[in-house]
Amino acid sequence: MLISKNHLKTRWTASKDSTRPILTTIQLRTEGDEVVSVATDGYILSEVRDHTPAADEFPNVTDGISITEARVLATTAATISAAIKKNSISVLNYAHVGSDGVTVTNLEQTQQFKDVPVEGTYPRYQQLIPTSYQAKAVVTINPAYLEKLLKVFKGEDSVMLEIHGPLSPVVLRAAHGELTITGIVMPLKSLTDSSR
Repeated sequence: MLISKNHLKTRWTASKDSTRPILTTIQLRTEGDEVVSVATDGYILSEVRDHTPAADEFPNVTDGISITEARVLATTAATISAAIKKNSISVLNYAHVGSDGVTVTNLEQTQQFKDVPVEGTYPRYQQLIPTSYQAKAVVTINPAYLEKLLKVFKGEDSVMLEIHGPLSPVVLRAAHGELTITGIVMPLKSLTDSSR
């Protein structure tokens, strides 16, 4: 199986709590012609699905056999992501997940990453992700704007998220005592919005 930097982004939602070691990992698996990456800390979860080249297209730089399911520690995922450099040979923009670990190469240098296996059953998270056709409203927003706005709410215990409709702004609110904070993120116009 080949994984990209996009798959490794799920590391941001993995747990840092060593008392729940299974949640400190990214779960990787092939599903049909996609590679799926998921991580959760029990409160937030992220899943990345992406098509990748076939594993046999990756240069034969190790003796490891390609595998279809693996776990990578989130801390190791950060190092692997940094090791994957932009390359004009498209298959080298991926890391190979094999029986001997995760391998990154640019054909001049090869790096191999091995984790101590983490035992346990990964949570059955699939039922937590609703299908998009069940949504009452879909709003497309720029994630950079949302990230910037969330800095205003830093330190708050909770934030309410309001979605009023597909072409309305997303509203965030927090309140305690005499303090109220309101923020909005304007929607991006997209084909998805107009089809609802």
